[in-house]
Amino acid sequence: MGECLLLKSGGQTKKLPVLNASYPANVTNWQGEQATFQVEIATAGVPAEYTYQWYRDGAKWTGATKATVTWSSAAVGSHSIYCVVTNKAGEVTSRVATLTVKDPNMAYTYSGSHEKIDDGSGNWRIKFKSSGTLKFTNLGKWDGKLDVFCVGGGSAGGSGNWDANNGYGKAGSGGYTKTQKSIQVTANTSYNIVIGAGGQSAFAPGGSTSALGVTANGGTKLGGGSGGGAYGNGQVYNGGSDGGNGDPQNAANIGIDHWGSPGKGQGTTTREFGESTGTLYAGGGGAGGNGSAQAKGGSGGGGNGAYSGTNAQPTSGAANTGGGGGGMYYNLTNVGKGGSGIAVIRNHR
Repeated sequence: MGECLLLKSGGQTKKLPVLNASYPANVTNWQGEQATFQVEIATAGVPAEYTYQWYRDGAKWTGATKATVTWSSAAVGSHSIYCVVTNKAGEVTSRVATLTVKDPNMAYTYSGSHEKIDDGSGNWRIKFKSSGTLKFTNLGKWDGKLDVFCVGGGSAGGSGNWDANNGYGKAGSGGYTKTQKSIQVTANTSYNIVIGAGGQSAFAPGGSTSALGVTANGGTKLGGGSGGGAYGNGQVYNGGSDGGNGDPQNAANIGIDHWGSPGKGQGTTTREFGESTGTLYAGGGGAGGNGSAQAKGGSGGGGNGAYSGTNAQPTSGAANTGGGGGGMYYNLTNVGKGGSGIAVIRNHR
């Protein structure tokens, strides 16, 4: 700013101050953070007595009448800030600073069915229940690192028709699970997510679930996340849970292609992200049979087996659990279908 000399009657000289052209400086911060602006006198005016009035977004800023001001309630976006400094010689205007306020929150779009869950303390997870396309439209303060957990679709249980290998009571196994941590994503990039379907016909395997480079295969009649029970000829053979085999769990023929063989579990937990607590997935189906009671599906969505005592039909694995379907009995007609899989992501922790 240049100087302005005025000669007042009586011979007293008045002079405008010269402002430091670098102030106020531009500021970039997150929404809710405090931004500080100041104006600096490079060369004093005459008299060296000043008043200050700040303006933001072109409007007078009420109460902002000091050389330094702060603003912590600005909306996301770009804002203009400047100050008018006045003494008895007149007024001079500072440079116009730009305040850029960024949104600190993660934002995304997804074309399929999904659920976002607040885990507290700034943590979150998203459950994807059907196939679709994911895009992060804003990363915010999050660094873009994800943990990913996938569950394949569960296998369907056996049919009511006898054959030497399949019999009619063997249950379907749950889908396999897979966890991978610290996967980097970027804003405005499209990521395809595929949710594996459960097996729909007798002994049909489940489909694979894939998300962000992580794939979990579907369960089969031989095994999966948790194994399905073997045909319960006079016995009650429940489905496996949390990565375990189907009943009878100590059988010598686990995981082979025979109606009397239980399905083999993956041997590791089927809880979200491989942790010791939390939601269970991929329960094996309960076997069909003529024992003393209906065989139950394993924890994590396994379907119950058919039971001749009450002519109870088998039930299907629960949707979005990857649970195996319950096994049939020879005089019943329904097939216990496999449950569909699921993909879950969370901010890396």
